[in-house]
Amino acid sequence: MSSRTFAPSLMMLPLLMLTLTAQTARAQAPAGPAAAAPRAAAQTLGLAASYQRSYAQMKRFITSQAERMPEADYAFRPTPDVKTFGQLMGHIADFNYVFCAPARGGTNPMANTPLEKIPGKAELLKALAASFAFCDEAFAGLNDTTALEMVTQGQNRATRAGSLIAVLVHGYEEYGYTAVYARMRGVVPPSTAP
Repeated sequence: MSSRTFAPSLMMLPLLMLTLTAQTARAQAPAGPAAAAPRAAAQTLGLAASYQRSYAQMKRFITSQAERMPEADYAFRPTPDVKTFGQLMGHIADFNYVFCAPARGGTNPMANTPLEKIPGKAELLKALAASFAFCDEAFAGLNDTTALEMVTQGQNRATRAGSLIAVLVHGYEEYGYTAVYARMRGVVPPSTAP
């Protein structure tokens, strides 16, 4: 066999193996309640609906994480050079305002109030809830047309969707950090809890 005919065959080998593995895994899927349960009908989500769904999930994960963590562990930090769990919750609240204000067409009402410095679980839960309520309006008013409207973001102009993607990226990033903190304290993160 010449190298010319052999090379394409080698390139197809990984694809063939992947296909066979997927078919084998599907064939070995367990039968039972999970396999028999009807699936929800597929939906077509536009830009705004995708953002709204992601935001609702991120908000639920962070809020639940904040509620699950015992108050004593709000002062926990894995190493001296990182924020405490409570400071991370305040940081999330701070930046919810920073990122949602432009999308709402206004200014940050909490610009001079560093929520990251709030001591205590109860106060932080209230601040976090208020910051999400502020963002709720921005996400609820989003549709596929308004998502592409230009808004002022600092010295720049960006689409409303571009302004709101920062809420999602930052929220999920910080949630990831808090999940590690929670696991170190024996608390199962809500995204993996039964």
